[in-house]
Amino acid sequence: MLEELHLDLPPMFSELPSMPALKYLHLDFSRVDYYFPKSTSPLNKEEARMKTLARGLKFPCLQKFITQRLLCDPNTSKQLSFNHDHQLPSSVSELHLFQCKYASTDILKDIILSIKCLKSFVVDHYWTHQRYGAEEPSLSGIDQALIPHQDSLEELMIATSGGATMNTTVPIESLLNFAALKRLAIPEHFLIPSKGRRKTLHDLLPPSLYVLQLQHCVNDVRVDRDLPRRLKLYTSLAKNKCTNLPALKRLVCWYKQYTEPLLFEDAVLPLVVAEHLADRFRKVGARFQWVKTSMFLSTPFGMELETPFWDDMVEMHEWNRDQYIEYDSDPWWD
Repeated sequence: MLEELHLDLPPMFSELPSMPALKYLHLDFSRVDYYFPKSTSPLNKEEARMKTLARGLKFPCLQKFITQRLLCDPNTSKQLSFNHDHQLPSSVSELHLFQCKYASTDILKDIILSIKCLKSFVVDHYWTHQRYGAEEPSLSGIDQALIPHQDSLEELMIATSGGATMNTTVPIESLLNFAALKRLAIPEHFLIPSKGRRKTLHDLLPPSLYVLQLQHCVNDVRVDRDLPRRLKLYTSLAKNKCTNLPALKRLVCWYKQYTEPLLFEDAVLPLVVAEHLADRFRKVGARFQWVKTSMFLSTPFGMELETPFWDDMVEMHEWNRDQYIEYDSDPWWD
């Protein structure tokens, strides 16, 4: 019986027979417009996408569900909803949404709420100038939808790629209750506590955390204008690592630009600063790395995920005490 399925034209999914033993499903929406007749309205296309997602979550044995390039038109997706009340609890434990765009995060929230026990959640929000405009999505409500999974969630990755940004913060205090969380990739501004609170980064993360990747949006500048504050934040994290984050083994600093940097372009993180931070983290048993790229899937966390559809070069940096090393996309990490 079929246990794994990769499909390039997801709307055909509704025409396939039942697959009760299916455990792995990968839907690639990159060429979805070729499937529909030219006369199909945008709303009908969006409805077909939602029905495809709903059917994917209904398979009784499905464990891993991956979607790629699900770009929802902001003019129509706000008229739609994903009604999780009409869904049986899904068996999916790993939900990965790569290079997607959702104008309405109610869809994301409802998908999460339809899952019984989530162990890995990845959402890579993507924006391209050619198609859907620059409207920023909000992640408000996603944190609340994840709360039922706080005892099971081991991997949480929220990222933006290309020109995409997100316009709200996630209440980071809720992550302290995620006792199983080991891998976290998140935009740094989501980790800023509410006004009036004096908590620092190491106070806001669960002690179970093993690896952490922080995303910093620097547009197309060559110099990190926020470097003094960021240096203080990382130095404090290293200083308090043994007490607050005893399991932490690696920290990745991701400078996200709107376009891919040139291979030998000036670095936004000065070498002397990188060496200092690498030394501080090395002394407390952790590894410091940084990357400059516009795409989440070109970062260490993105490349460690199972993404057979992505193969790209990326400028990687790691500092040892006496050498400066450049890396490509080979899987060199631990």
